[in-house]
Amino acid sequence: MLRLKLIFLVDDDTLLLPAYRRRFEQEVRNMDWGEPKPPSYAIYDCTSGQAALDLMRVGLGLETTAPGTQLEYFILSDGNMPGMDGDQFIRRAREMLGERVKTALLVSGKMSEFAEGAESVGYTLLQKPVEWKVLSGYLRSFLLPDAPT
Repeated sequence: MLRLKLIFLVDDDTLLLPAYRRRFEQEVRNMDWGEPKPPSYAIYDCTSGQAALDLMRVGLGLETTAPGTQLEYFILSDGNMPGMDGDQFIRRAREMLGERVKTALLVSGKMSEFAEGAESVGYTLLQKPVEWKVLSGYLRSFLLPDAPT
């Protein structure tokens, strides 16, 4: 079975997205993978929740057309975005993907706005600015779920 780990970085801030991507790619390169070999993964950055959902639908098509392919998702989303906020996006992603979403993080400066959603939908709410060490820990847990923390 081919397991693909898909990392979605979703934020309307086009200056922040490349910085997140660089940090995530650097973290993956520096991980001590040991055995077995590293999982297959891809990082996607999207400037809206709708763009991310559209890409996720393509992934579901891959699972259908390539038997033996299993997708797992890591979502890091900004809370406050125009059109569809982070809570709405994660709700829709969970509805579409179910248990394939292994990690969902919502980052916001306004924690109280998203507290109910974090509880009912099941995502982790992080206060802006987020320390890289915190994000790194979540990324490692997603990519290496059996590794000691």
